[in-house]
Amino acid sequence: MTDLAFEARVALKVALLKPEDVATLRALVEGLPAVINQAGGHASSPATFAFLGKLERYMRETMSLGNMPKISSEEWVVLRREPAPNAALVLRGLSAITQTTLSIVPISSEAMNFLGSLLKRLQNIVNSIHAPRHTNDFGWQWNDFDAGWASGLTNSEYDLSSVLRAVARPHGDWLPPLNPIGSGILPPFITYWFSLSAVVLGHLAWSDPVRGVTTWVNLGMPEDGAVLTAVRRLFGSDSAALILNHNLSGMAELMGGSQGLPSKHDLLYELRQTFVGDAAVDPRVQENDSWAAMLLGGTDSLHLRLHLEQMLVHPRPQCPNITYAREAGSKIPAHLHLPSSYGWYEALTRAAVGLPERADGRSWRVDVTTEDVGFIGRFRMSRVTGRWFSGKHSSHMLGN
Repeated sequence: MTDLAFEARVALKVALLKPEDVATLRALVEGLPAVINQAGGHASSPATFAFLGKLERYMRETMSLGNMPKISSEEWVVLRREPAPNAALVLRGLSAITQTTLSIVPISSEAMNFLGSLLKRLQNIVNSIHAPRHTNDFGWQWNDFDAGWASGLTNSEYDLSSVLRAVARPHGDWLPPLNPIGSGILPPFITYWFSLSAVVLGHLAWSDPVRGVTTWVNLGMPEDGAVLTAVRRLFGSDSAALILNHNLSGMAELMGGSQGLPSKHDLLYELRQTFVGDAAVDPRVQENDSWAAMLLGGTDSLHLRLHLEQMLVHPRPQCPNITYAREAGSKIPAHLHLPSSYGWYEALTRAAVGLPERADGRSWRVDVTTEDVGFIGRFRMSRVTGRWFSGKHSSHMLGN
């Protein structure tokens, strides 16, 4: 199993933890100080071994990650010095320490304290991913700007225009619907997953969505004050399900002109077989209605690939109108006005080619607006990846 495959499995497992699993982890963290105090400096009491047995069962039964890659000496150094290691490295460390200490008498107090620090880090990651989300029972709630700003779609659906307005105001006074199924005629959850996929591909512009989502989730889904903050508020732990959607990776390759990479296809096949394969469907995916809607019933049960292609890549005949001020300062953007949102990302990349070099040497910011959806977002081109993205460059690089 490749490192990314293992890390992706960790992200999926952590995102699919049930409330009782989170509670068990909390009990382990809260119970460790008493065990250490009872054992004193020898750390070899019956209570110590009982605690390690509970932790080993939690790792084996709840996380059920199988054989974990061994930690190198360099990784041990990182694990001890890194203030915020990711979930995959933490779980490997916990597994290694547990297996080692169960066979060593006496167990050093230093090892127990280090184990405690790793457990607390894992708890922080889990609590962050599964933090309660604030939603509205009656559909979208907008308190700080006009609710009728874009389209006339019913506000009980997780429609793209509402999602984009939220992405533009990640800290705004808005709440998404409690029930993301939608009240329209489309299949349940299609607008929910379509909107998230469109933001990951168009705004974060991840060429490798599996790596981007995996890295972000395993760090505890930290906020960036921009796109990822909005995604966290909008979708929470459901964001991890995109790891298993090979159509998203296929679209990213199409947008970057690198279709058909065997390594990515093999990785996604391996992950899908583990979680949603015909032989052994993970029951937690089945029990989660939103995940099941996208991942079960075929490789593209919601036909997301077709809709994403139309929205991002294949524009209808239109005349992009990009305007800019030649004497622009660093904070003055160019403006791209499109009659339709279909193909907006491709239209942006084509129209931006005509922008002149700025006198101040800075990158252009381009505000994209369409007549049917409204304001799509403000974008700039990464000098590292060559892709147009919105928000923080550090977030863009998570998946590139």
